[in-house]
Amino acid sequence: MGGGMRPSANTTIDATCRLAPTPPCTLQDERTSAAPDIPTAIEQGFPDIVADNWFGLLAPAGTPEIARSSLVFTAYEINRLGEVSSLKG
Repeated sequence: MGGGMRPSANTTIDATCRLAPTPPCTLQDERTSAAPDIPTAIEQGFPDIVADNWFGLLAPAGTPEIARSSLVFTAYEINRLGEVSSLKG
């Protein structure tokens, strides 16, 4: 959509690692090159937790409810678009 960069697990993990303490694990079936020192959920003893692709929205703590609600509503509406729906498996 619009020719912009599509977020991926690697870009998300890369951004997360710069903003927060080290996450306890990734949800991919193999370690990611973006964070090779972070184990997978499988390695942590959760063999049924694998998510190769996921999308989420993050907002700073204290974000006003009206802004959070607007983001959720907009994401829901975008998700319903045919162009986005066709990307789902």
